Amino acid sequence: GSGNTDYIIPSCGVEDLDHSIFNLFDKQIPLYYDLHGEIKKVPVIFATGERFALLRRKQPITDRNGALILPLISITRTAIENVPSKGIANNQMFPNIVTKRISKKDLEYRQQKNIENLKNVKGEDLSQEGDISLKPRIEKNIVETIEMPPVKYFGANYEISIWSSFTQQMNKLLETIMNAYTLNPGQQFYLESDKGYKFSAFVDGSISQDTNYAEFTDAERYVKYNMSVNATGYIIAPNILGGK
Repeated sequence: GSGNTDYIIPSCGVEDLDHSIFNLFDKQIPLYYDLHGEIKKVPVIFATGERFALLRRKQPITDRNGALILPLISITRTAIENVPSKGIANNQMFPNIVTKRISKKDLEYRQQKNIENLKNVKGEDLSQEGDISLKPRIEKNIVETIEMPPVKYFGANYEISIWSSFTQQMNKLLETIMNAYTLNPGQQFYLESDKGYKFSAFVDGSISQDTNYAEFTDAERYVKYNMSVNATGYIIAPNILGGK
């Protein structure tokens, strides 16, 4: 029959995975730096639009005066995998049963059938000998089954760029990130979205370096490291206009 609307499953998709990756570096990992004795938080941006084009030229972010805004962590989603290699279940075809509960129509049904065999109840199946027992009888109830659509898994690749002005400052940031692994042997992060969905993120083996002080030019020096993070997400009950 038609689906009920009193039990709503929050939607989950690509945007939820993006938010969880952003919250990982913005809220979960304690990334701070010391500026003249004052402890400040390292800003984190999710590079999209014109910022994405700016980072694609491998140039650091600058303010209106042309000065570098460092330290800084930028996140760019580079690709989406239709078939992720890690963190995927084996069921993407059939609906998943969330829970079962007694239907609201069960009381009227029990009154009509007189399952307890009460003598003063007008029921269709009233027997001659009543059998009143304290033991609950739940084998003939109307059970409402709540299920959600099949889960579609996908993978997303993110490029994390870490910018700083000094090597010592960069070392502290890298130590903080590598010390925040949820699972150290697998270089794995535990992610959770604002809606409560949980994801897994995996860091590639190497963290590459990209600096500009090797040329000894007049440009303001910076230290940059790039790391690739592969996260596995899933699509549940997406809010698609005109979709099922």
